[in-house]
Amino acid sequence: MKARFLIILMLIPILLPGNTWLERLFNSAGNSLPQAVNRSWRLQNKTVSSPSGSAWEDSERYVYHYNPAHASQIDSLSLLGYDVQAGEWTDAGYIHNTWLPGGEYLETSIMGLRFMSMSFEYMKTYAVYDNQQRLIHFYMYSQPFPIRSWEPMQRIHIVYTGNEYTAYTWEEAEENRPSRYGKISFTWDNQGRVLTETEMSSADSLNWSNDSRTTYTWHPNDTTTGAQYIQHIAHIMPQMLMMMDDDFNPGMISQLLREDWSGSWVTADKKVYSFNTDNSLAEVTSYYYNAGVWTADSKTTNSYDANHNLSLEEEFYWDDGFNSWIPDQRISYIWEQSSAAVDEEIPAADLLSLAVYPVPFSSQLSIRPDGKSLAPVTIEVYNLKGQLVHKAVTPPNSVYSWNEATPDGMYLIKATQDGRGSIRKALRIK
Repeated sequence: MKARFLIILMLIPILLPGNTWLERLFNSAGNSLPQAVNRSWRLQNKTVSSPSGSAWEDSERYVYHYNPAHASQIDSLSLLGYDVQAGEWTDAGYIHNTWLPGGEYLETSIMGLRFMSMSFEYMKTYAVYDNQQRLIHFYMYSQPFPIRSWEPMQRIHIVYTGNEYTAYTWEEAEENRPSRYGKISFTWDNQGRVLTETEMSSADSLNWSNDSRTTYTWHPNDTTTGAQYIQHIAHIMPQMLMMMDDDFNPGMISQLLREDWSGSWVTADKKVYSFNTDNSLAEVTSYYYNAGVWTADSKTTNSYDANHNLSLEEEFYWDDGFNSWIPDQRISYIWEQSSAAVDEEIPAADLLSLAVYPVPFSSQLSIRPDGKSLAPVTIEVYNLKGQLVHKAVTPPNSVYSWNEATPDGMYLIKATQDGRGSIRKALRIK
């Protein structure tokens, strides 16, 4: 099984180009790390198992290591493979992360592999942000063995106009095709949520042709805003090397319908999402469209522990012969308590999110807490000594302006609603 696990890692650059790469970066149903509902919890490890007769056989494990100064900041990830014959876990590789000052935005990730006493760096990503902490450039490099130099593999550039944006991509040449360019454009609703996502390709970045189009249908309980989604891009997308087959939405999507271009738009496939009564994702079912009929393809179901954290993710495929769902894989999650409740990273979107802008600011800071509750929100501002310098109560889902005269420096902005809290950092420069 260890050899199988290493082969999977070797195939990552092959699996990423095309729609898979684009979906990982921009599809809100794309891969990411599961988020703790209560920020005093963080993911310790997850284990991937596959069917083996009537039992389940472990194959891969991912162990997360955190920075002591930033309780929810993942400094590194250990990749383990299970050796069935030896009955033990073996070290197969690692991911090392470097964060920008402040510990909130990931700058670089490097994946290394270990095989037969050898260790070598294999893949690397690099993220660039603007002065509003929006992701604007993302680069991916590979260093395939035995070549010992970083070669550009893919890149993406995001151009913003307010809370709207267009993404441009480039992919290196492969054996049977030259390098190619991509463009992803969007339409939005009046809440700032994506309605349609259109992917185009080009051989020269000048002449574009349609590839595919995805239409989003949002759940009635969803309150995601465009600003929140841009934060999601900046916080989650640079962690793509750690995105090992998890399904996480920054908001609540009911359906994603994809069409392919063939002179006109042709229905291809769709994903349908269902949620529990507490708005946690319960199930994702994939269908493909053929001869006017929707046919089930695969399904993922989620189970949660007593703390409402994801505990088990089970994957199935549809077997026409048996006319039933067949177990394909499952991922079990182990969580641990930590001091992440006071960490500054963005919380799950269905609880209480917090945006502060502009950052840095000189005289006035806009503070926008967003949540599902209609209860008032308490705003507190602390300096780095832990001293409370300002406190106010504001209506939910509104913008509060703080313009009190205070010294230059870093401040912690805390929003609390119904016992739930979120903290952000803001630098004041006059």
